[in-house]
Amino acid sequence: MRPLTSERVCEALANAGLHFTSAEIRVEARDERWLVHLPERRLAWFPASDEGLRRLEIERHVLRLLETRCHFGAPRVLVEDVAGEFDVRTMIPGTHGPWKTGFANNCRR
Repeated sequence: MRPLTSERVCEALANAGLHFTSAEIRVEARDERWLVHLPERRLAWFPASDEGLRRLEIERHVLRLLETRCHFGAPRVLVEDVAGEFDVRTMIPGTHGPWKTGFANNCRR
């Protein structure tokens, strides 16, 4: 997995018309992909491998199906790179994570 620098992220996003500084973003590795935290509760996803690219393509398809057929909160694809090398998505509003919300305390182990 080749490292993804914040400078490369900013350059790629700028080519799509989205301008950020390195100080405004945070890059982390996630399951053959790179997750980039952006301002205003947005996320960018970049593939780190062929498998990561395949996962992004599947996720985009599923998210677009949800958007057209469902009315519950789900991430939405805001921008997709022309070559499909990254996308920018909304985050679901609110606080998430079973460990933060107390959900885990109500689960059987």
